Amino acid sequence: MTKEETKQAIAVMQHYVDGGEVEVRSQIRGKWMQSCEPIWNWEECKYRIKPKPQLTIEVGRWYQTKGNTIGLCERKCNEDLYLTGLGWMNITNILREVRVEAVE
Repeated sequence: MTKEETKQAIAVMQHYVDGGEVEVRSQIRGKWMQSCEPIWNWEECKYRIKPKPQLTIEVGRWYQTKGNTIGLCERKCNEDLYLTGLGWMNITNILREVRVEAVE
């Protein structure tokens, strides 16, 4: 294991220790699976921090932010995405910072 690989392994293990989710991919299975209690077999498996699901925002759907702002997703100037509701909330640049969920 190189120094860079060791740094990456430490980051994954620290993420796990801090309560984060980790995924494992064995050479046999070949696909990423959640690892609830990893055994850290770096010789035969690869480990990673579980990626956050990619949210696809659709124009015309209603969404709710973590702060309970509810609005209809619309496009306004410069193709930015906005939630309408109690005003306009530009969500284009804050999608990574603000949790936005579809309202059923």
